Amino acid sequence: MSFAVKKIKKIYPLHLITLLAVAAMILLSNIVHSNFDWNQIGYFLSNIFLVQSWLPFSEGYFSFNAVSWYLSNALFLYFMFPRFLRIIRKNKVRAMQITTASVVLQLLIAVLLFKSPDVWFSENITKWITYICPLYRVGDFLVGCMTGYMFLKRKDRLDSKVSTIIEAAILIIVVYQIYIYTKYDFWQAYKFDLFWIPISTVFIFVFASCNGWISKTFSRNRILILIGDVSAQSFLIHKIVIEFCKLFMSNKVVLTMISFIGTLICSVIYLKIEYFIMCKIKVTDER
Repeated sequence: MSFAVKKIKKIYPLHLITLLAVAAMILLSNIVHSNFDWNQIGYFLSNIFLVQSWLPFSEGYFSFNAVSWYLSNALFLYFMFPRFLRIIRKNKVRAMQITTASVVLQLLIAVLLFKSPDVWFSENITKWITYICPLYRVGDFLVGCMTGYMFLKRKDRLDSKVSTIIEAAILIIVVYQIYIYTKYDFWQAYKFDLFWIPISTVFIFVFASCNGWISKTFSRNRILILIGDVSAQSFLIHKIVIEFCKLFMSNKVVLTMISFIGTLICSVIYLKIEYFIMCKIKVTDER
């Protein structure tokens, strides 16, 4: 549990700030409209203790700062990581079998929910089962663990030209998948998660090596590096920024651009303030 707490506490202060900011806006709205929902107290507490993603309804897992459900999942998966790491180190074949079984189970669940929400569950419940639920996300997490392990243990590196060709092919496939995803109506239970696992796994493994011209260019781009450095903070902040920008603009293109820039600026400012506070605390402790 100590490992999970150590990992999550890096982003937890920002989670509390965004939670309180949204809670203040909701409270103000309730006062203005004289319509207080007492369930919000329970949802607020679930966000405090990062258990909101275990609630099987959108009013719960998307309560307050909706995107923070991923922190609830992260806490659970961080808790699992040391245990799975021991399995990897003791028996790699066993670890691979567990990973494969987990992904197959995900696929079977998605197949069972193939006709949902028309027959089995509402779209709300289907989305929770195949997208939000921490237990369902175990398969994704184990794939990530095995990918990271194989990446660290790799021995042979591909030639730069070959790597560039592979990277270009992967980017083309990603663009094509985005096109397919937006143009065609996939069955929801598959669309929410499994659709992206294969290509995202290959993408991360190949581009992390930085062997090809494309990955090397990306890794030297200051803007992309900045986006990567503030990605965790940006994810927690972006929903609030978007909702704020919607009050002043309706054009989707302008809204997207302004929200993106605003999110980056807010994330950088937060990190600067956090760094300043941590330095002050360190100086105080040394005294």
